[in-house]
Amino acid sequence: QLKKAYYALARKVHPDKRPGDEQAKADFLALKKAYDILCDPVRRRRYDRTGSVEDDADFAAAYEHYRGIPVSEEDIRATEAEYRHSDEERTDVVEYARKHSGDVARILESIIGSTDDDAERYRTILEDALRAGDLPKKHKKPIAKATILTLAELEADAEEMSSSEEDDDDDEKVDLA
Repeated sequence: QLKKAYYALARKVHPDKRPGDEQAKADFLALKKAYDILCDPVRRRRYDRTGSVEDDADFAAAYEHYRGIPVSEEDIRATEAEYRHSDEERTDVVEYARKHSGDVARILESIIGSTDDDAERYRTILEDALRAGDLPKKHKKPIAKATILTLAELEADAEEMSSSEEDDDDDEKVDLA
């Protein structure tokens, strides 16, 4: 939900959508920084605990500024509809494969608005990119072998990792009494 809201809001405040606005780039970068912090579990916990992220006043300012801007379900659906089948989506799918050396098992958690139904379409995009030379041939085998995890599998994996981290946190606690 955070990712969807971020993308919808980012499209509204992007400098290309606000030509001539001197503050647009700074606002967009501050929003991106706030999103990055909220997506990082360690930094998010630190902010939730202390109200601060290191010495990062930009995050606090962006959070205060953007938390009052409503993003409706309709905004999110419109953003997803505009993005789906776009050149931007194709670029994101190809870049994901490049960044992960062809291992696309977790691609659905990284591409905006993904559903389980998108898995085969993403595979087709990647196969086309391989044929066009937009991806190195060395990625062909990992892409062909990869089983793209469903959203339910990704969520279960995230919950397992989260509970594992909590167990690790419990192990680190020391009784000083």
